[in-house]
Amino acid sequence: ENRIDAKVFGLSFTLLADNNPIFSGGIIPLWDGVAEGWVIASKRIYDHKIKSVSSIKRRLDLLCTNNNIWRLQTSVKEDFKIGVRFAEWLGLKKEGLMLMYGPDKTNYYRMAKIYECIR
Repeated sequence: ENRIDAKVFGLSFTLLADNNPIFSGGIIPLWDGVAEGWVIASKRIYDHKIKSVSSIKRRLDLLCTNNNIWRLQTSVKEDFKIGVRFAEWLGLKKEGLMLMYGPDKTNYYRMAKIYECIR
């Protein structure tokens, strides 16, 4: 009963190379103006670094702008240094450490980006 129902189409994207998925990502609206961002990558992302990171940044920003999202947030595992660095490169800032947040009781950062022009 508390699940997030993501019935809004067009809020995700996938990069393919030679018909193989490199990554998928998107946003899940939580309520008006606020969405949770997500990215899942395969190991092939290392073969397509520049195209991948620029595509993720461009697409997330477009999704937020086109859907009037002024706050994009996500959770990144505390010890996932590459993930934290990537989220910061996307423009997200650490807001706090969520203790024992993960299913394995690991700590996660709450990170968010505020789109000033949409507020």
